[in-house]
Parts: sequence; C-alpha cells; structure tokens
Amino acid sequence: MKEMIMNVMKAKGIQVPEGDYEFLTGQWEGLMELKRAVTEDIEGAEDIALRHIPVGGIEHE
Repeated sequence: MKEMIMNVMKAKGIQVPEGDYEFLTGQWEGLMELKRAVTEDIEGAEDIALRHIPVGGIEHE
C-alpha cells in the first residue's frame, strides 16, 4: 500500500516527507475500510464518494 501511495503522490507532483507515508497509509486504509463497509451496507453505494477534509477545512471554500 505504501508503494502505491508513493506512486500516486509522485504522479500528482505532491512532495511528501518520507516519515509521513506511514500516517498516509493508515488514513488510506481507513478510508478503504469505510468504503467497503458502506458498499456492503447500502445498495447502490458505488456512486457515493468519500472525501477527507483536513481540520480547518479547504482553503477555497
């Protein structure tokens, strides 16, 4: 999973300190688990998007 996250960040031009990948991996795995749970529990859930909004919101909102 860590390798995949590193590739995604690099492809998007996002520079991430090496020490932060463990945290990102945990966050990503948590979101994937939530997505699996929602997909199993709600019919038609494939159309639902999950977003992570950092504390403080998003700058352009």
